[in-house]
Amino acid sequence: MHMISHMPSKVLKLLEFVGFSGDRAQGFAELEQSTQMTDGLRCPLAALIMLVYQTYIEHIFGLGEGDLDCVENLLDYCLKSAFFLLFLGRLEQLRGNIDEAVKNFKKCIEIQDEWKQFHNICYWELLWCHSVVLTSVRCDWHNSAKYADILRRQCKWSPGTYTYQYATFLYMIMIEEKQYQLNDQIEDLLRTVPKLKIRYAGKTVPAEKFAITQSEKYFAQNNTLLLPALEFLYIWNIFAAIGNSPKLLTPILERIDKALDEHKDDKDFEDRNLDNYGLIMLLRGMCFRFLGYPLQAQQCFKEKRIKFDTFLSPHSAMELGLTYLSIDDLCEARVWLNRARNDYTGYLLETIVHFRVHCAMRVIKSKVQINTNLPVVDNSPVTTPEVDNELNATPLNSRISSIFMEWSKKISNVTLNTSTLPNKNTEYTQFLDGYQMKL
Repeated sequence: MHMISHMPSKVLKLLEFVGFSGDRAQGFAELEQSTQMTDGLRCPLAALIMLVYQTYIEHIFGLGEGDLDCVENLLDYCLKSAFFLLFLGRLEQLRGNIDEAVKNFKKCIEIQDEWKQFHNICYWELLWCHSVVLTSVRCDWHNSAKYADILRRQCKWSPGTYTYQYATFLYMIMIEEKQYQLNDQIEDLLRTVPKLKIRYAGKTVPAEKFAITQSEKYFAQNNTLLLPALEFLYIWNIFAAIGNSPKLLTPILERIDKALDEHKDDKDFEDRNLDNYGLIMLLRGMCFRFLGYPLQAQQCFKEKRIKFDTFLSPHSAMELGLTYLSIDDLCEARVWLNRARNDYTGYLLETIVHFRVHCAMRVIKSKVQINTNLPVVDNSPVTTPEVDNELNATPLNSRISSIFMEWSKKISNVTLNTSTLPNKNTEYTQFLDGYQMKL
């Protein structure tokens, strides 16, 4: 039941009430034991479950920290199947070997023609593989658009999402290659996105709801969007998937910096909303975090001036908490993660925030219990008196932690709902510049 352990606390309590448990460690142990029973049906099924969890569930709903060595070992159980090529391609993708990943995904499509849904999974992965192969001059938006078009035509899961993605890749081609004849096609595609909405059990898919909102934003902003394809890289947690590959992240950061040059003055004018500036800083902060620089860029916008992208504030608070977690500043991490979870409601992609915050809180609890020699029990609440005491006593003696402490003092009196944030922008920018020099 380790997948259930990803559920937020409120959902976990409900599931436990009706008889389900979410003991992650026990779930892993039992699945691993099942994979060793090579003479039964449990072995391949358990191996498949663990492969799906380590390569997809952990990266979409978790913190993107799948056990790639475990994946490599488990591939021995499906050497003669299409699943082998799919997960081998995914493994190469997560390791940053995009060319090898593309080869395996294409081969996976070629070896069988009966299960079209399996093809769609490969098309989905190929779409993102081509999206992250960037250079300082151009990137492969054409192939990304090709696979997005295939998905929107033959995959019925969320046609609105695929149509929006197809339109965003065409938009990137239009902007970067100056193919302005694509403008009419892009407009037609984005006008159809709201009409393609599908409900499951009365609910809209979060990614589809996001696509509809962004399509409306396109027309509200005089037919413009800012880095829409890179924005979807964040939504699907692709940054975590390529986080171990500076060669992939650096060109993305260069593109984001070019956009920053165009919008860096937005924060200085009261009559401008900070949607674009906030998005740039969020994406920029993600790149810096995975490049090994825990740069906190998410506080550079004022919440009440966010007109469309209300998801930016809670997601930024969450990413700030995850960055503190990456440098083991558990106290600050918990503060920002709790803020992301409790201070906002009714925004786009709220479910993703709750899933990832829950996973982060579980990691914090585990680290604290290890430090205090307490037994780690995954299905207990994420906070205990022992956890609270240890968090409050966590030392900040490393160089990076000291820098963060200095910065946190500067913003400690600034809440996410205050009207004084714009006055902090200049000082904050100067501090970040100094912080980069220190690193």
